[in-house]
Amino acid sequence: MNKIVLDTETTNFIENTTEDICTQLSFLNIDNSIILNDYCKPITYKEFTVGSMEATGITPEFLEDKPKVQDTKSWKVLDAYSKQDLLVIGHNINFDIEVIKRTGINVDKMILIDTLKIARYINDAEGLPWESCRLSHLKYQFRLDKIRPTIDAKYGITEKLNSHDSLNDILDCLVLYKYFQQKYEISEEEAIEISNNKLELIYVPSGKHKGTRIVDLDSNSLNWYKNNFYCEDTVYTIKKILGEL
Repeated sequence: MNKIVLDTETTNFIENTTEDICTQLSFLNIDNSIILNDYCKPITYKEFTVGSMEATGITPEFLEDKPKVQDTKSWKVLDAYSKQDLLVIGHNINFDIEVIKRTGINVDKMILIDTLKIARYINDAEGLPWESCRLSHLKYQFRLDKIRPTIDAKYGITEKLNSHDSLNDILDCLVLYKYFQQKYEISEEEAIEISNNKLELIYVPSGKHKGTRIVDLDSNSLNWYKNNFYCEDTVYTIKKILGEL
């Protein structure tokens, strides 16, 4: 079974999974060290959001001479991998899976490991000692930036890469995943289990009530978080508390 680290960049920085269209596709095969990275021109798309251009530096003009995603080497190899069981690692990986699914790749045989879910799981168990579970934040929280030059040299990366570049993010994600495995002794099987199940959190992970035990929130706060909060695990936990599941 192939094992890859995957990331995409898209036209919409808000991560609206019904609208985001792939503009960059990158993945790394952990076993054979193949690394692929391609920019791709959307055939049809809504206007790029200013947020996505600000974060990634990818503009419609930059993509004018790029191939459509199905004509890139990254897409063709990923499509071939997807014919058999495939382990896919990423930070908030469900978002990227939705993006590549809309390009025509069958995702049914993909087994997912989500380093964001693992980070939430660990951070909650430790009483939220980290300010954020964003990939770029955790890179410096754990000083993984000191390891990146070695990783870059291994894969022939010579240029300085920015956050929200999918090539940069697969390398950061790989380092983070290995850190979690070593520091917290999380096996591949445990990582898969954590990644594919809803988490019952103890604490509110961010916002006004960060660090508060979820069961201690008043009814108004519980309902606000349930209806407005971005974290699916927080919403799941609140629905359990409210007896809605």
